[in-house]
Amino acid sequence: MTHAHDGDFRAVLLNLDRDADRLRWMETQLAAAGVAYERQSAVLGKNLPDSLRSYFPDAPPPFVRPLRIGEIGCYASHLLIMQRIAAGELGPVVLVLEDDLRVSTDLAAIIRDILSRLPADWDLVRLSNPPKRATKTVATLADGRELIRYSKIPNSTGAFLVSAAGARKLLKPAPRVLPADEDMRRHWRYGLQEYGVVPAPVQPDILDASTIEALQPKTAHQAAMPAALRKVEFSHLFARPAANIRDLGFGGWLGCLMRNGWDKAARATGLPGRLPQRAPFRITGAE
Repeated sequence: MTHAHDGDFRAVLLNLDRDADRLRWMETQLAAAGVAYERQSAVLGKNLPDSLRSYFPDAPPPFVRPLRIGEIGCYASHLLIMQRIAAGELGPVVLVLEDDLRVSTDLAAIIRDILSRLPADWDLVRLSNPPKRATKTVATLADGRELIRYSKIPNSTGAFLVSAAGARKLLKPAPRVLPADEDMRRHWRYGLQEYGVVPAPVQPDILDASTIEALQPKTAHQAAMPAALRKVEFSHLFARPAANIRDLGFGGWLGCLMRNGWDKAARATGLPGRLPQRAPFRITGAE
């Protein structure tokens, strides 16, 4: 196996200019973890840079619930970082961080270990996403954590590693009709090779409700359209299984499918044999 990288990475922290308390919190967390970072001003949805406007059309496709202004800002902030990575400004491997995290103090060592074990064609590694479905172990890390592939990627954009190739894939010129955390877990849309780590070394959403949420009042059109409608996608029927077979191998995909089916039945009926619940996070020394 050709490994991904020698262990070097850059870190970028997304933070709204007005969220000074969150910045101070993350400064403390990342200093304890020994992670140097660059702050990136987060984007407000009402003030999109010209280079990102085409991703968020004024008129969404039919039967699609339009994104709220805060969801646009969150997604645009991530795309802005992807543009910088794709342009070569931040190096080949970047740790992208939101500003409401609890971080393990050995995060830098974990990341170096991850990068030494990934295949060369990796695109994204999720560090704040405990799996809810069966997974396939790729490697065991030095501290006992596991590098995994998912049978269903959980949503969270709190902390992840992204390669330059992954950033270019995420910049695919297509309208964004889902929030960033929902869209980026649909890896088949972008051809992403996504991995994860369990137990996760980063815990997201640990502060009060995001200020982005406060920017998301519903319009009349949004209020009239149920949120569930936005999740009705035929791509799940064919594209997701095809991508999972590619990522897990046919045997790995079939094994995860059977484990997920048994777990679902066990949860519904109280039968024994449910999937063992992995610890969602193991944070070392973070306060």
